[in-house]
Amino acid sequence: MMRSRTFGHLYFKYAERSYVSLINVEGEISKQCVDPPNDLYFELIEREDESLVSTIVFAAMCIEATGYDFAASHLGDRYVLDHLDKVDP
Repeated sequence: MMRSRTFGHLYFKYAERSYVSLINVEGEISKQCVDPPNDLYFELIEREDESLVSTIVFAAMCIEATGYDFAASHLGDRYVLDHLDKVDP
């Protein structure tokens, strides 16, 4: 049964986009072999950090949302709300 208003697929898409951005930025950083580093290098490092954090956070959100949806689909909404929703990560 397909549940409505679950965002696992959306979080996956955001994680994927962030990861692609991370790969692209890392490629741009590798081309910046300037000594001393210039402003563009530091901007790219900041973009790399943002992409890295976004990838990790959205991947974790995707896993949690998909797992929660799977549990609710197989165990029932009430059981998940009463028991699994209160479990520590």
